[in-house]
Amino acid sequence: MAFWNFWRKRKKIDLAFGIGAVCSCSETLRRAKLQTYSYPFDWVGYISIACRLDFLLGDASKFLPDPEDWISRNCTNGDTRHLCDVYYSRVNGMAFNHEVPAGVAVADALMQLRRKYVRRFDRLRSQLSAARKVLVVYLEPPTEKALTQSDEVLEDAVSRLEKAYPQAQFELLYIYHAEDVPLSKKAERMLNGRIRIVGFEYKSRKKDAPPHAVDFKLMRKFLRDYKITSHNTEQ
Repeated sequence: MAFWNFWRKRKKIDLAFGIGAVCSCSETLRRAKLQTYSYPFDWVGYISIACRLDFLLGDASKFLPDPEDWISRNCTNGDTRHLCDVYYSRVNGMAFNHEVPAGVAVADALMQLRRKYVRRFDRLRSQLSAARKVLVVYLEPPTEKALTQSDEVLEDAVSRLEKAYPQAQFELLYIYHAEDVPLSKKAERMLNGRIRIVGFEYKSRKKDAPPHAVDFKLMRKFLRDYKITSHNTEQ
C-alpha cells in the first residue's frame, strides 16, 4: 500500500500502540493523548519485537506462562498506587512488574490475568483490522545508551504488520535516548519511508527520579507531531 505523507503537520492516525521496550512507552502515549485503551504490551518488558509480534499475529494463549514458569525477583515494583511483586518468565525472559499484587500467589492471580490479556489482544487485533493509519511506537528506556534494535528488525516488524493488516498504513516510530542531545537538535532519519528513527535526551529531570524514568512533559511536546482520530473505538 502506498505510503501517505507522514511529514505534514499533525499526522493524523487512527490507532497508536506501543511495542516496547517497557511500560514507559504506553505511559508516554497515554500522557500524549494518543492511547486510551489497554493493549497487551503496555505493562510487560524485555522481550524482542519479533516475539511480541509472534503473539499478536499468531497464538497468544501462552503469552502468560504457566505458574511454575513465573520466576520471582524477590522485590516489588515500588508503585504505591498499585504495588506488585516483580516476576520474569522462565520461558522467554519477559518481565512482569505490574501484574501480580504484592503478597498474592501467581496461581491465584493467573485466571483473572489471562482473561484480561485475552481482552487486550482481542481489542488490539480488532482495532488494527479497522484502522487505516497506524502508529507503532518503540521507546528505549533512558538507561539504554545505544540503539538496541537494528534496521533489519524494524523493517521486518513493519513488513509483518502490513502483511497481516494490508488495509492499513503503518509508521514505526523508534525513539532512542541520545545523551546531551536536546529535542530541538534531535537526530532523525527515515528508513524506507515508513520507519522514523529519532534520538534525543529524555530522561526525567525530577529530583530522586530513577534512572529509567522518562521526561513525560518533553515526550508530550515531541509527540505533538501526531493526532489521533475518533475512528478508534472500543470493542
